Amino acid sequence: MYWSGGGGIGRSNLDGTGVDPGFISGADSAYGVAVDAEHLYWDNYSGGSGTTIGRADLDGTGIDESFISGADGPVGVAVDAQHIYWANSNNGTIGRANLDGTDVDQGFITGVGFPEGVAVDAQHIYWASANGTIGRANLDGTGIDESFITTPDGVDLPFRTSRSSFLPPPFGGLSGLE
Repeated sequence: MYWSGGGGIGRSNLDGTGVDPGFISGADSAYGVAVDAEHLYWDNYSGGSGTTIGRADLDGTGIDESFISGADGPVGVAVDAQHIYWANSNNGTIGRANLDGTDVDQGFITGVGFPEGVAVDAQHIYWASANGTIGRANLDGTGIDESFITTPDGVDLPFRTSRSSFLPPPFGGLSGLE
């Protein structure tokens, strides 16, 4: 398992042994963690002034705190087989890049209010917004529905971290909702 908190990324075995809360130190106020078959990704929120997405190898080597730059208050990351996605909470967008960090698009999906988490499945990307809704769009960025789910009591921001955050390889590539 991997988690964010305390200025870093923690890790443990699935049976609860081998707990290492400082597995990756220096992650700047990470709110979200996502895992694929090769890498661990996290947002560097930094009290809302963060601008990067970090990445490391699953063994904790190859740490790159600025793997993707230019984000605007990133909160939450998710991965699928081809892309990494993140919520830019300060400017109301969802960003996307290839898993190798190329083709960065900070405004892949725009006008989403105050996104504070993302998740992805085989067909859609989802985001939780501070305005109490869950939005959804197709993986190519079309079919945007900012109020896919709206409840009278609002939404409790159910996926600040992608579900893949808690799955070891090879399951990490199946990030999102099932």
